[in-house]
Amino acid sequence: MKRKILLFTPLIIAGSLIPTTLTACNNKDSKLTKQLKAKQTFNNLKNKLQDLINSEDAKDIDANKEINTLANTTIDDNSQIQDIESKTKTIEDAIESLTKKINDKKILIKLRQDFNKAKEDLKNLLESKEVADIEKEIELNTLNTTDIAKDSLQQEIQTKIQKIQDAIQSINKKINDKKLLNKEQQNLVEAKKTLENLIATEDAKTVGIDEAKKVLDNNKNNKISTIEEIKKAINDLNDITAQLNQKIANKKQELLENFKKSKQDLEEYIN
Repeated sequence: MKRKILLFTPLIIAGSLIPTTLTACNNKDSKLTKQLKAKQTFNNLKNKLQDLINSEDAKDIDANKEINTLANTTIDDNSQIQDIESKTKTIEDAIESLTKKINDKKILIKLRQDFNKAKEDLKNLLESKEVADIEKEIELNTLNTTDIAKDSLQQEIQTKIQKIQDAIQSINKKINDKKLLNKEQQNLVEAKKTLENLIATEDAKTVGIDEAKKVLDNNKNNKISTIEEIKKAINDLNDITAQLNQKIANKKQELLENFKKSKQDLEEYIN
């Protein structure tokens, strides 16, 4: 019995060793696969960082930190997966850092262009015929004193762009106010002329023109300069003109009714 057992035991032991060996081999293959993938990812990102550093966009940008990262962050055949992943993160951070610097540079270039255009727009506006008779000392001072330097940062440039735009908005408002003032002044002239012509008629003289002449004289003699004052004067002139026209209409209606009544009385008398 002992001999049979001894012969059988090695077979059992040998049989039990087969799956253990296969598992170990599979684990080793899986680890190697992960390691190869990690290395590939690392190398791809290093190439991406290298290309970014060499790109035209990165020209004139301080990329020393990222260059050092590229040179000093390396792996070899013995590097463990954890080490590779850690260094991959370092490369990713460098790419993100340099990308931000590039984007910031582009934003800065665009802001400088916007600033220069805003100043040019303000300059052209201040030199236009539309502002010949407009007070523009404040806006001229803004144009002459608002500048940026080579080392000006985004916030400073944005603030000064806004200052220039405010000056443009201010002078445009003055231009529009002047146009509106001229229009209202013309309306005032027309309102005065309309009332003057009405006062000169026999119909108006018949119903009385004293009150209308008083309103007309007040608006002739008073110095009217603001849009609000002009609008009030126009309203006063239009109101008195309407009242005088109504008096004339009422008088004509009264005369017409009197005529009809007289005619009727005459017809009744004749008949």
